[in-house]
Amino acid sequence: MEKQRKVYKATLDESGNMGVHAIGLVDEPAIMVDFVYLNKQGTRTELRKLDDEKRMMYGPVLIPDLHILRIDEKTGEEYYITYDADTITRTAQLYMKQNQHHNVTIQHEFAVNGCYVVESWVKQGADKSTTLGFDLPDGTWFVGMYAENDEVWANVKAGNVKGFSIEGFYQMLSRQIDPDDEILRQIEELIK
Repeated sequence: MEKQRKVYKATLDESGNMGVHAIGLVDEPAIMVDFVYLNKQGTRTELRKLDDEKRMMYGPVLIPDLHILRIDEKTGEEYYITYDADTITRTAQLYMKQNQHHNVTIQHEFAVNGCYVVESWVKQGADKSTTLGFDLPDGTWFVGMYAENDEVWANVKAGNVKGFSIEGFYQMLSRQIDPDDEILRQIEELIK
């Protein structure tokens, strides 16, 4: 039997002091979805067919109600974090309002210059994300990031970074879950 894990629902405070302050380019995104690249004709491209002209990466940043597995560095305890659609929408709005679009890191280790979020949207129905080949639920926050930084772009082309990961602060509301309920939730998601 799978062991029970706590689920923490991430929420924003009313003061606006929380939310995303940077987006990391990472090799293993916690949301388990890699970004895509566009060639100079603007069509979706796999990494091996990448064209240097556009230097654009598109992908999800947060997916509503996805249980993201985390491990406490001190105790080794495994737990989930989840974001609802409302929190994601408010996060995307705050991120742009606070002019955070130029705060980018590599592997959450160091900040880099020359990378910018130039597009940001929360999916509602068929939109650009659908055109790019993503099949993710409404309420998913997507970004388009431009990399003028040659070193970062070389890392993208080499496959050293494959997706986006947020860096930010949230209030965490905790609840216990029954492992069987988690399995049922995942089955329901697959059926949808």
